[in-house]
Amino acid sequence: MNRFFSTLTLFAVISAVCVGQDPDWHKPPAETGPVMAVEEAALLEIISQPGEDNETLMKKMYAYKRLGTHGTPKAAAVLVTRFDIDKEGFYARYAAETIPGDEVDATLCKAIKDFKNPKTIAGTLTTLGVRAGYFGAGPASTATAKEYLTHEETDVRKAAAYAFACCAGDEAIEFFTIKDMDYEQADYGFLLAEIFAAKGETDKTLKIYDALAVANLPNYQKQAALLWATVTRGGDAIPMLVEQLNAENTKLFGVGLKAGWE
Repeated sequence: MNRFFSTLTLFAVISAVCVGQDPDWHKPPAETGPVMAVEEAALLEIISQPGEDNETLMKKMYAYKRLGTHGTPKAAAVLVTRFDIDKEGFYARYAAETIPGDEVDATLCKAIKDFKNPKTIAGTLTTLGVRAGYFGAGPASTATAKEYLTHEETDVRKAAAYAFACCAGDEAIEFFTIKDMDYEQADYGFLLAEIFAAKGETDKTLKIYDALAVANLPNYQKQAALLWATVTRGGDAIPMLVEQLNAENTKLFGVGLKAGWE
């Protein structure tokens, strides 16, 4: 009997999960106009309700999810007021990631100046970076990311570096090619190089990899940069590859082996 009820419970949970999956998640809404405006207003009312009991939070989570695909820039003004709430901030930021419009970026950039919690600041910067991947960087996003690159909190600096790499384009090259780079921000130099590589801008890609390979960084980062600088050059990398494979330094030899395999 217990096994029977356990099975029923499992089926109920699976059904709830399946029903809860919105096939339109991360897709633009089909509906527009007054109908959507009414739904958005209702969703904003739900997330503004007080209470942290499981039932209320469940309703809010679904509302945030729905706002991510059906929200308008008007919703962003409400969403940012939830960023700093411990149990809701992540979901509010997640919703803000996929609402189109430069107005949303502007709202986030304005709101971040009032946040005191480093986790909230870092989360907001990350949201700006993700939005840049979806829609391109809003006019205010690059300046905001740049402002926090030297913040005293490590997590904020890292998030700022991520956002700057996603948003700034050519403007970010100088920052990610300095000799004395913060190693915790350097990983996003690789991200910037990948963004340029995806666009076919090989010269900019190599400029970043070559700089990272000789920067004052931990060996594992420098070796990774050298590896991808070699791979990116393709056939033009033969002299580099020969040098690496003839090196007495086992780590440099390893880079050559890996690059040859790639």
